[in-house]
Amino acid sequence: MSHFFFKRLFVLLIVLLVTGCASAPSKKTVPTTPRPLACHAGEIVFVNIRGPEKAELQMNGRLYYLGRKSVSKGVLYKDADNDIIVHNHGLNYTIVNGREQFLCRPLPTLSRAN
Repeated sequence: MSHFFFKRLFVLLIVLLVTGCASAPSKKTVPTTPRPLACHAGEIVFVNIRGPEKAELQMNGRLYYLGRKSVSKGVLYKDADNDIIVHNHGLNYTIVNGREQFLCRPLPTLSRAN
């Protein structure tokens, strides 16, 4: 066997090893902390972004599971029945619960200095 054959075999083995070690991106969501929001009506709600396609809303003692929808500006999440809507645009959040609409902003979080 020639020296050229061994070079090609070596390159092929390297390519197979590299592509075999590569894994597909995981569909699991990373644990996140709910973000507290203060709404204009004095309501405190929590929004938890669970990845690029899912979010959760805690409001009035209930937990709502939301899916992302396409919008031209900001990020919009809705529940399966389209009763609950969370629209994030910049620092502002608009939350629609049935016929009620809330304008909310994130509460400052306390961080521990090291």
